[in-house]
Amino acid sequence: MEMRRIFAENLQAKREVLGKNQEAFAEELEISRSELQKYLNGTGNPTIDKIEQIAEKIAMEPMDLLFTPIKPERFEAKELLLQINKTIHTLDSKQ
Repeated sequence: MEMRRIFAENLQAKREVLGKNQEAFAEELEISRSELQKYLNGTGNPTIDKIEQIAEKIAMEPMDLLFTPIKPERFEAKELLLQINKTIHTLDSKQ
């Protein structure tokens, strides 16, 4: 049960950091909204393939997604770095 809780909390933290509603987040993960809801409330049983797919979409290792509670601040820092890199790339391509 601990794995499900960590999985759910990590998904919720990532969704909040991205500022997406459940429908938009589910679309990004390429799963249905009802499937996402089951994962978030701890009643869903994702396959190993699904865990790998979700982990890749949110830039996490599958083992971390299941076993390592991640604080939203860590996601926020990573997202900020990604935005900075995109901005630098955009500026470089305009020169």
